[in-house]
Amino acid sequence: MKIDLALKSDFNLIDAFRLFDVNSCGFISKQDLVDGLQMNLNYGEAISPVDVALLFKRMDRDNRGRLTFN
Repeated sequence: MKIDLALKSDFNLIDAFRLFDVNSCGFISKQDLVDGLQMNLNYGEAISPVDVALLFKRMDRDNRGRLTFN
């Protein structure tokens, strides 16, 4: 179902971010990322904590442990 949504022209990057930001707080934490992958894409077991930490190390420029849409 999520893949079908992604292929529709009205599904955009903001919609994808909202799949992970389920509390609408404007950012996602490491746990939000893992939970989102598990719930939305059935991918959570294939991602390791090391992978998540590396992603956040690269993308979280201010080292606050969260990613914003910007």
